[in-house]
Amino acid sequence: MTQTNLYAFRLAAVCLLLLLLTSCAEHATKPSTGSIDNILHRYATADNRNRSVSKSDGFAKLENDLDRLSSSSRISHRLRPYSGSYPTSGNHDTVWQRMFALYRLPEYNNRRVRQELQIYLRRPDYVQRIQNRAEPYLFSIVEQIEYYRMPGELALLPVVESAFQPNAYSPAHAAGIWQFIPSTGKLYGLRQNWWYDGRRDIHASTLAAIHYLKKLNNDFNGDWLLSLAAYNSGEGRVQRAINKNRRRNKPTDFWSLNLPRETRSYVPRLLAVAKLFKHANQYGIALKPIPNRPHFEIVDVGYQIDLALAAELSGVTIDKIYQLNPGYHRWATDPRGPHRLLIPVEKSKRFKRRLAALSRDDLIRWNRHIVDRGETLTRVAQRYGISTALIRQVNKIPRRGRLHSGKQLMIPVPAKALSYYTGYRKPAHTRVASAKKRSIVSTGAKSKRLNRVVHTVHRGDTLTNIAKRYAVTTRQVRRWNKMGRRSLVRKGEKLAIWTKKTARVKSVVSRSRGRKIYHRVRSGDTLSNIARRYSVSLSQIRTWNKMGRRSVVRKGEKLAIWTKKTARTRSVASRSHGRKIYHRVRSGDTLSSIARRYAVSLSQIRGWNKMGRRSIVRKGEKLAIWTKKAKQTVVASRSQRRKIYHTVRSGDTLHRIAKRYSVSMRQVRDWNNMGRRSTVRKGEKLAIWKI
Repeated sequence: MTQTNLYAFRLAAVCLLLLLLTSCAEHATKPSTGSIDNILHRYATADNRNRSVSKSDGFAKLENDLDRLSSSSRISHRLRPYSGSYPTSGNHDTVWQRMFALYRLPEYNNRRVRQELQIYLRRPDYVQRIQNRAEPYLFSIVEQIEYYRMPGELALLPVVESAFQPNAYSPAHAAGIWQFIPSTGKLYGLRQNWWYDGRRDIHASTLAAIHYLKKLNNDFNGDWLLSLAAYNSGEGRVQRAINKNRRRNKPTDFWSLNLPRETRSYVPRLLAVAKLFKHANQYGIALKPIPNRPHFEIVDVGYQIDLALAAELSGVTIDKIYQLNPGYHRWATDPRGPHRLLIPVEKSKRFKRRLAALSRDDLIRWNRHIVDRGETLTRVAQRYGISTALIRQVNKIPRRGRLHSGKQLMIPVPAKALSYYTGYRKPAHTRVASAKKRSIVSTGAKSKRLNRVVHTVHRGDTLTNIAKRYAVTTRQVRRWNKMGRRSLVRKGEKLAIWTKKTARVKSVVSRSRGRKIYHRVRSGDTLSNIARRYSVSLSQIRTWNKMGRRSVVRKGEKLAIWTKKTARTRSVASRSHGRKIYHRVRSGDTLSSIARRYAVSLSQIRGWNKMGRRSIVRKGEKLAIWTKKAKQTVVASRSQRRKIYHTVRSGDTLHRIAKRYSVSMRQVRDWNNMGRRSTVRKGEKLAIWKI
């Protein structure tokens, strides 16, 4: 081999070696296509790539992918799964025993856990209510927790999140027993539309919560306390707290992190709840014996079904249907799915047998609607209590299509009156405050000396003026109504308030100081001068007339006022100090000069003449004035002087003229009705009263 060929061979070998090393490095750093993050990313973007794939199919695929990933050996070292043998459900008589056997988190006994534990111990009645609410759902949750090999304590997370209330709704717009916010719910396949909210669906939301917690646990290397903190406040916030401690060479466990106060209470609260139920006998808490068997069966109906018909087929009440299926907040299931119903186990066979005897058309009642002239799709939808999208879908109306008079529409209608559907009535959401303010002591520490009143929010009401009305603080109102940090109240909202005086007693006491009159707002009136006229405060007028913070009054508006002195009495009393004269405004007059002339104040002139805040007077305007010094009195004071006329010459100024006759500039202005004018014109005649 020649030297040239040997050099070329070596060069080729080096290039090949570099190429192999680069390829290996890329393969080592490239994220696995089967990772949790990539699966979630694929699901989130699948709808954009392929509109034909339904969200329910996407959710099923997500569930299968995550199941496959959880059993994969590639990430077993990161998830640190429980290596022991799980007991089977048949070994336990109650769900509690089965759940306690799944406990894996350490039992902490620090100050923060003890504080949270004491909160629940002070309210055994609240703990009992939680058990009653959890009874229909707890078996299903524990079963899923066991299937996915997760700590049993997580089955009690809904106690902290929502107290097992499916209709719980937080100020951050989180809903359901697991309190998913809309964006996270959509990411995990929980559809939300006019018919259905997957965040309230017991089965779907439990699966989504488990997968979300498993993903967080994977992100935080198997640390469940950090995972729970991230579930509450977000993984980004927890990771920033960890990075901050690392930079300062501090521990990065949950107890050492500087997290929001809400999150610092959230994790200890779950640990306290888990400890409370496990050692219920020690703490004197009676556990409700919930059998270790399914409470409901999931039945796939296949099509949209009227919930009243479902109740009739299964032989249960409509309330029970909504209790097990809180995700459906209308009178029927979602026409686009899911079409599953949770039916009590003892009624499921009867339901499936009767359902099989019906055709698809029997599941929903249809009404044939003929479009009238000028009728719109929105008006038709409002008439039947359904969405416009559903009418378009059923009748294949294009999005920009218009209705024509005489067109026939097929409309799905409820089998019974809407008042029958307790879920459709949608009572005010059970509001859930932040974890810090979810303390049950806040509802239990009301003094027996206080009276409970329910305040219905009116237009213009604010949290501040409601608190002032009942002599309480805004913080107390928020705590009593579990509002979190929310300060906005909506018209029609009902607020529970604990006060020494009820609204009626308080208002009557405040009004008993005088009699009720009505003031009709006139041109120029303001809230301030109305309040001054009747010797009351602005806040009192706002409260009596439910004005909120509004300070603007409109001409013709009628205001109720409670005062000792009516407008007439007060005005007469204030005018009794002198007699009434009328001043005709002349050129150069100002309100200030008129007030000085008659020894009265600007506000008095405005009040007597109902001028509001107006300070400008017009030539020829007639002003009523009550003064001890009438015009004759002013003339009498001039009788001690001799009246002369000064003709202004070139170079004269008001100052020089006043100095010449030993009078003041103000006197010269008053005698000649000059107002504030200081300039004089050549040839002008000025009246001077000279001693």
